[in-house]
Amino acid sequence: MVPEINELLQKIKETDSARNLSDIHIAVGDSAIAFLKGRGYDRAISDKYRTIGFSGVMLDDDTVMVLHIPGLISMACSILLQPTTFFQAHWSLNKKAVDLFCKNYFH
Repeated sequence: MVPEINELLQKIKETDSARNLSDIHIAVGDSAIAFLKGRGYDRAISDKYRTIGFSGVMLDDDTVMVLHIPGLISMACSILLQPTTFFQAHWSLNKKAVDLFCKNYFH
């Protein structure tokens, strides 16, 4: 297993942040992200996971998520994504994709 994932799992355990979750999918690349599945969890749990060290958190409740990418050139550009359509921790690739999209559609 990736050492960063073990560290994050330990923090999740220490902060009792898995309550009412059935699945926690973690990806680590340029940064760590989590996809949380469960029933009856508090939607504010995403803030708790960001405090733990995740740069992004996706919930399984069919809400629209906004992808925030560190160092995005076009700060006025935000992309709304349906959950599960875009889940990866490769932020440098994400940044290139969003920059290309923003340059072609907003400039």
